[in-house]
Amino acid sequence: MNRAIFVYDGACAFCIRWAIRWQRWTRGRVDFVPYQTADVLALGVEAAECAREAKLRLPTGELLGGAEAVLGMVACRGGVHVHWIRVYRRYRIAARIADRVYRFVAAQRRLLYRWTP
Repeated sequence: MNRAIFVYDGACAFCIRWAIRWQRWTRGRVDFVPYQTADVLALGVEAAECAREAKLRLPTGELLGGAEAVLGMVACRGGVHVHWIRVYRRYRIAARIADRVYRFVAAQRRLLYRWTP
């Protein structure tokens, strides 16, 4: 595996919209696949897990979920963006905040879709 693989909910319009944006933003360094069409078992993930939260399989084989997956995907762009995942992993308060924001967005994604241009 040469690139990271970001697995998202392909039945969610909000998730699809952001996956398209992030795919351009990461400059092709991450593959984006909906869990409904991906061979998630080959990635070492259960489909039920992917329904709960986004997943990121790094080229190293490491599997991230939720806020950590999003920050890991951001880090794949390189440059200063690498620091976001480092902050998440190093500072417990940063991880708590990121996890809460992720859970809020996940719970409200249908409403937030309307507000996302």
